[in-house]
Amino acid sequence: TLTMINVYNTGDVIGVEGGIGGIVGGGYGGYSQPSFSELTIINAYNTGSISGGSDYDCDVGGIVGESSAYESHVYNAYNTGNITGGCVGGIMGLGCWIENSWNSGEISGSSAGGIAGVGIAKKCYNTGKVTGTYSAGGILSSAEEYHQAQTIFCYNLGDVFGSIAGGIAADMSTTTLVLNCYNLGNVNLIEVHINSAAGGIVATPGASTEVRNCFNLGQVDQINGDHGAVVGRLDYEVVISNNYYGGACEASVGGINGAD
Repeated sequence: TLTMINVYNTGDVIGVEGGIGGIVGGGYGGYSQPSFSELTIINAYNTGSISGGSDYDCDVGGIVGESSAYESHVYNAYNTGNITGGCVGGIMGLGCWIENSWNSGEISGSSAGGIAGVGIAKKCYNTGKVTGTYSAGGILSSAEEYHQAQTIFCYNLGDVFGSIAGGIAADMSTTTLVLNCYNLGNVNLIEVHINSAAGGIVATPGASTEVRNCFNLGQVDQINGDHGAVVGRLDYEVVISNNYYGGACEASVGGINGAD
């Protein structure tokens, strides 16, 4: 178990592979070094630029690069530095719970999220530009089989650019909960391919995903790929309830604008 309270970094951090973070680089619960079963960080900030390699396995975050300990938490943290790498996030690249935290730095990578590349975000917000060569989300970029994905009481004000792009969450390949969130940033597609999708809230929700009580006021790319003011493309059966949008957006086939 590792607990860190009232910690900060103002210097630039540069790495090539693995976990790279302003406070903690990597902390896996069982199969990598350093190893600990639980990571807790309370009251932390980073203002330095954090950069790593472009490979997806290079996890980079303003506070934590990567943590696979399911009981890991980051509370009351913020990042203003620019973050670049593979799986990247303003607070955490790949990990678990992030709460009461925010990002204003510019985030760019292969899979990029304003708060986390992969993780759970509650009461968080992002104002920075987010760019992912594959997937990009205002709060979360993607979900993985062994990592939960949730966004609860979160909002995004930054513009989002990706091949799969969502105002709140992008490529959610597993069960995901998106609850009480809103997006005001513009959602744009780049490097369009057959799986490209743009959604004002979620780009591509996974099976059994729930999207409830959300609204989008940002513009969504309607020129390229599948698109919708709330959900970009539906590939699975999901629950979409009590969501709204403002502005003009004509959903493509498979996309969802707003309604129950």
